This record gives sequence, C-alpha cells and structure tokens, in this order.
Amino acid sequence: MNSLHETAYCGIYCPDCIRYQNKYDEYARKLRNELENVEFRKYAEINSPFGANFKKYNEFIEVLNALPRYVQIFGDTSNPSRLS
Repeated sequence: MNSLHETAYCGIYCPDCIRYQNKYDEYARKLRNELENVEFRKYAEINSPFGANFKKYNEFIEVLNALPRYVQIFGDTSNPSRLS
C-alpha cells in the first residue's frame, strides 16, 4: 500500500490525521451518556461555590456531541480504504 492510497479526499495522509485509529468518539459518547444518566446538568446549574467550575457545562456537552458526529458525517476514517 502506498501513501497515495492512504491520502483522503481532504488531502491529509490518514496515518498523520488526529482521527486515524483513535477512540475519542467512543469515549465522548460514553462520557456524555454517563453524565446524562446521573443528570449532571442539574448539578452544573446549581449556583454554588462547588459548581462554579461547571458554568460552561453546556459548551462542554457541545464538544462531546460534536466528536461522535464527526464520525457520522465523515465515516470511519480509521479505515482509509473506505475513503476512496
């Protein structure tokens, strides 16, 4: 297999891509699900000294939601043959 075959339509050489063979989408999905299961949003909304660090919780959830969505839009880029 040559490097041209492992270059995606975006122009990036797949083994150099941050998305190539990682599991962040899986971990993001699991973390989001766990936070939902314990209703962490309610805790983050409490105005207390202990919750001050969670004021940007909604923005954090947006990032968690975006990671798996990247895979849905662009496909599983860990397999370069699916990109051609």
